[in-house]
Amino acid sequence: MEEAFDIMKNDLEEDKTYLQDDDAVRGYFPTILVALYIRYRILNILKDRAMNGKYSVNGVLMELSKVYMITMGARRILSEVTKKAADIEEVIGMKLFPKILGS
Repeated sequence: MEEAFDIMKNDLEEDKTYLQDDDAVRGYFPTILVALYIRYRILNILKDRAMNGKYSVNGVLMELSKVYMITMGARRILSEVTKKAADIEEVIGMKLFPKILGS
Protein backbone atom coordinates (compact mmCIF):
# COMPACT_ATOMS: atom_id res chain seq x y z
CA MET A 1 0.00 0.00 0.00
CA GLU A 2 2.82 2.40 0.83
CA GLU A 3 4.48 1.68 -2.52
CA ALA A 4 1.21 2.44 -4.35
CA PHE A 5 0.80 5.68 -2.42
CA ASP A 6 4.39 6.63 -3.23
CA ILE A 7 3.81 5.99 -6.94
CA MET A 8 0.58 7.97 -6.82
CA LYS A 9 2.34 10.87 -5.11
CA ASN A 10 5.60 10.93 -7.08
CA ASP A 11 5.06 9.34 -10.51
CA LEU A 12 1.50 10.51 -11.02
CA GLU A 13 2.25 13.78 -9.20
CA GLU A 14 -1.09 13.59 -7.49
CA ASP A 15 -0.30 14.68 -3.97
CA LYS A 16 -1.91 18.05 -4.48
CA THR A 17 -5.65 18.26 -4.92
CA TYR A 18 -6.88 21.64 -6.05
CA LEU A 19 -10.49 20.57 -6.10
CA GLN A 20 -13.16 22.93 -4.93
CA ASP A 21 -16.28 20.82 -4.57
CA ASP A 22 -17.35 17.35 -3.47
CA ASP A 23 -18.21 16.15 -6.98
CA ALA A 24 -14.71 16.95 -8.21
CA VAL A 25 -13.16 15.02 -5.31
CA ARG A 26 -15.45 12.04 -5.97
CA GLY A 27 -14.28 11.94 -9.59
CA TYR A 28 -10.65 12.58 -8.74
CA PHE A 29 -9.88 9.48 -6.69
CA PRO A 30 -11.40 6.87 -9.03
CA THR A 31 -9.44 8.45 -11.89
CA ILE A 32 -6.21 8.20 -9.90
CA LEU A 33 -6.97 4.58 -9.00
CA VAL A 34 -7.46 3.71 -12.68
CA ALA A 35 -4.15 5.41 -13.55
CA LEU A 36 -2.43 3.52 -10.74
CA TYR A 37 -3.93 0.22 -11.97
CA ILE A 38 -2.68 0.88 -15.51
CA ARG A 39 0.85 1.67 -14.26
CA TYR A 40 0.99 -1.54 -12.20
CA ARG A 41 -0.45 -3.58 -15.07
CA ILE A 42 2.27 -2.31 -17.42
CA LEU A 43 4.94 -2.93 -14.77
CA ASN A 44 3.74 -6.51 -14.22
CA ILE A 45 3.70 -7.22 -17.96
CA LEU A 46 7.26 -5.91 -18.26
CA LYS A 47 8.39 -8.00 -15.28
CA ASP A 48 6.66 -11.15 -16.59
CA ARG A 49 8.48 -10.79 -19.90
CA ALA A 50 11.78 -9.83 -18.20
CA MET A 51 11.73 -6.51 -20.02
CA ASN A 52 11.67 -4.18 -17.02
CA GLY A 53 15.42 -3.65 -17.43
CA LYS A 54 14.94 -2.47 -21.02
CA TYR A 55 11.72 -0.48 -20.63
CA SER A 56 10.35 1.62 -17.79
CA VAL A 57 6.66 2.29 -17.21
CA ASN A 58 7.23 6.00 -17.89
CA GLY A 59 9.15 5.13 -21.06
CA VAL A 60 6.35 2.86 -22.30
CA LEU A 61 3.69 5.49 -21.63
CA MET A 62 5.78 8.23 -23.24
CA GLU A 63 6.46 6.19 -26.37
CA LEU A 64 2.84 5.08 -26.76
CA SER A 65 1.62 8.65 -26.24
CA LYS A 66 3.41 9.64 -29.47
CA VAL A 67 0.88 7.72 -31.57
CA TYR A 68 -2.28 9.65 -32.39
CA MET A 69 -5.55 8.83 -34.12
CA ILE A 70 -6.41 11.52 -36.63
CA THR A 71 -10.00 12.00 -37.76
CA MET A 72 -10.55 13.60 -41.15
CA GLY A 73 -14.26 13.66 -41.83
CA ALA A 74 -15.42 10.05 -41.70
CA ARG A 75 -11.88 8.74 -42.12
CA ARG A 76 -9.65 7.78 -39.19
CA ILE A 77 -5.94 7.18 -39.53
CA LEU A 78 -3.08 6.61 -37.12
CA SER A 79 -0.07 8.85 -37.04
CA GLU A 80 3.26 7.17 -37.67
CA VAL A 81 3.90 4.27 -35.29
CA THR A 82 7.54 4.46 -34.25
CA LYS A 83 9.74 1.37 -34.26
CA LYS A 84 10.00 1.59 -30.47
CA ALA A 85 6.20 1.82 -30.09
CA ALA A 86 5.80 -1.22 -32.37
CA ASP A 87 8.38 -3.11 -30.27
CA ILE A 88 6.47 -2.22 -27.10
CA GLU A 89 3.23 -3.43 -28.70
CA GLU A 90 4.92 -6.77 -29.40
CA VAL A 91 6.46 -7.02 -25.91
CA ILE A 92 3.20 -6.43 -24.08
CA GLY A 93 1.32 -8.76 -26.41
CA MET A 94 -1.57 -6.47 -27.26
CA LYS A 95 -2.84 -5.29 -30.60
CA LEU A 96 -2.67 -1.54 -29.99
CA PHE A 97 -2.18 -0.26 -33.52
CA PRO A 98 -4.57 -1.88 -36.01
CA LYS A 99 -3.60 -1.73 -39.67
CA ILE A 100 -7.18 -0.91 -40.68
CA LEU A 101 -9.39 1.34 -38.57
CA GLY A 102 -13.14 0.92 -38.62
CA SER A 103 -15.24 3.98 -39.36
